[in-house]
Parts: sequence; C-alpha cells; structure tokens
Amino acid sequence: MRARAFTGADTLSAVTTDVILRERLFELNSEGKRRQDLIRHGKYTACWQFKETYCPAADKIVLMPIPQTQIDANSLITQNPGY
Repeated sequence: MRARAFTGADTLSAVTTDVILRERLFELNSEGKRRQDLIRHGKYTACWQFKETYCPAADKIVLMPIPQTQIDANSLITQNPGY
C-alpha cells in the first residue's frame, strides 16, 4: 500500500484543534468522550446546528456536582458553584 503524498503544504501546519476535535468525533463516537472533548475545547456551550442560542445558565451544566461522599472524605474540597 502506498502512502498518500501531500503537496504544497506542511502536514503539521494543517493540524489544528478543530481538526483534532473533528477526528475524535469520528474515531471515538461510541466511547462516550464527546462531552468531555467539547468542554475541554470550550465548545460545549457554543452554538451549533441544532442549538441556536447561548443560554447563560448553560455554564452550570459544564461543571458537575461533586459527590457528598468525596467532600466528606476531603475537607479541602468545596462544592462547585450552583450546586
């Protein structure tokens, strides 16, 4: 099998975070990683095709509540805002 040749551009310059995010969408579609990827890249609360407007309350859904058992086990942990 022959490798495909790229001409006219450096292949590393074509790799951006958007390209990586799109590739992970296809590669890990059944792994349940999409939400974490969107949060990590700051796109979870952004608009997309079927989500037209930004809701300020959407920031609450980015951070999940910390279980009370974890807070009880470590006195240095504080609950995330809004929970």
